[in-house]
Amino acid sequence: MNKEITIYDIAKVVGLSPTTVSRALSNHPRVKENTREKILNTAKNMGYQSNIFASSLRKKRSKSIGVIIPKLNSPFQSSVLAGMEEIATQAGYNLIISQSTESLEKEVSNANTMFNSRVDGLLVSKAGTTDNIEHFAPFFKKQIPVLFFDRVPEDNNCTGVVINNTQAIYDATSHLIKEGCKRIVHVLGNLKINVYSDRLKGYKYALLDHGLAFKEENVITNDLGEESGDRIVEKILKLKPRPDGLLVSNDACAASCLMALKKKK
Repeated sequence: MNKEITIYDIAKVVGLSPTTVSRALSNHPRVKENTREKILNTAKNMGYQSNIFASSLRKKRSKSIGVIIPKLNSPFQSSVLAGMEEIATQAGYNLIISQSTESLEKEVSNANTMFNSRVDGLLVSKAGTTDNIEHFAPFFKKQIPVLFFDRVPEDNNCTGVVINNTQAIYDATSHLIKEGCKRIVHVLGNLKINVYSDRLKGYKYALLDHGLAFKEENVITNDLGEESGDRIVEKILKLKPRPDGLLVSNDACAASCLMALKKKK
C-alpha cells in the first residue's frame, strides 16, 4: 500500500515506454493530447507523486522562492506576503515561507532549510537579534539572489528594499508639532533594527528643526505587540510634565495605546 509509484509502474499499466510517460507528465509537446490525458489519468488514479526535488536537480531550478520573516501574524508582513505571492504566481513560482520568531537561531535554521531546498532566490526581513548575516554566505557563494526588505543589514554588499523611515517619522513628528504638540513621546521597537533606529533619527531631526529639545525620557522602547498598550500608557502617565503628543511606530501597538488611554480617560 505504501509503495512509491514510479513512471515505470505507470508505463506498465498504460502499455507505453517510460520515456513517453515522463514526457507526458512534463507536458512535452511531442506527446499527443489523448495519450497525455490517458497517462495523466492513470497517474492520478495510481496516486503518483511527482518528485519535484529530483526534477529541480536535473533542471538546476526549483521554481521556488524562499521567504524568511520575523512574524507571520504581523499585519504588515501579511500584506507583503500577499503581494509576493501574487507576483510569484504570475511568474510561475511558488513561495516557501518561514518565520524566525525574532530568533537568530531560528533564522539560521530557516536559511539552511531554504538552501538545502534549493530555492532559486531568497527574500528576508531579518530578526531583531540578527547582528551578522554569515548564515547567508552559502547563498552568496553560489550566487543565489538574496534580497532583504524592511529590516535590512548594515552590510553595504547586500541589496535591500526599504521605505525612507527617517523622512516618514520626520513628517509625522512635524505634523504633531504643527498641531501644537510640544512634548511628544515616541514609542518604538528594538533599536538594533534599522527600521526603528532610522525612525528615531527622523524624530530627533524634526524636534531640532522646530526648536524643541530632545529628551531621552520621551523615547520608549518596548515590545510593539497588540497587548503592550497598557504598559506603555502607564509609563507615559508617570512623565512630568505630561506629554501632549504620541507617536507610535506600529499600527497594532498604536491602536492598543489608544484603547489604554481611553480606559484611563
